[in-house]
Amino acid sequence: MENGTPLHPYDILFFVFMGLSIKSLLRFKSVFTYWRAIISEDTFVKAQRDQSKALGRRKLLLKNRTSGEFKLIDIENPKFISETQEEFLLKNYVVLCSLDGLLLLKEENYMNFVLWNPSTRQHRNLESYPYVNDYILPHACSLCYDDSIR
Repeated sequence: MENGTPLHPYDILFFVFMGLSIKSLLRFKSVFTYWRAIISEDTFVKAQRDQSKALGRRKLLLKNRTSGEFKLIDIENPKFISETQEEFLLKNYVVLCSLDGLLLLKEENYMNFVLWNPSTRQHRNLESYPYVNDYILPHACSLCYDDSIR
């Protein structure tokens, strides 16, 4: 940077970042504050999500019955298999539903829910509410995305 001015124009960086994987983008966010600002802004996030949908990158999630290990298989290139190595144990979880690559998981014998992104290998435990224990678990569920909330 010279005098606080970025060396690379915004449009060029935006275009370059659009070609990167989510995993790379997460790493790049920690390089420069300016890069983090571009990658984190709403217009970039929406453009990245729309591009991913348009490209139709589809993966198949498989779970080994005995080990409980999950594997992601790229449907366009079945030779590419990504094994998941999560810090939280997936063995006792079942997939309830998915949306844009996010998976809602539930622990088989408990009321514990996790929102998991296999692409970034990040997860978030969802709060459990005490009144849920008094009811039978739903037989169907769904995730949705609200563009107006970030």
